[in-house]
Amino acid sequence: KQEKKYESQLRLYDVLEKKVKQAELARRLDVSESMVSQWVTGRRCPSLAVLHQIADALGVLVCELFVQQVKHHA
Repeated sequence: KQEKKYESQLRLYDVLEKKVKQAELARRLDVSESMVSQWVTGRRCPSLAVLHQIADALGVLVCELFVQQVKHHA
């Protein structure tokens, strides 16, 4: 059985690495660390309502959880 991976996986990981640890996000959202880990690894995808809570907890826009930041070279 092949697990489904969600496209948001890497971006959510990137945002978390820059903002807070998974354990801290779990505490802020009142969910288990296991649940946050599943979102980050792409094993589960949070609902739209939870995506808004994640964005609020991290101080980012929801779209930043999905869109890779583009770096412009001078």
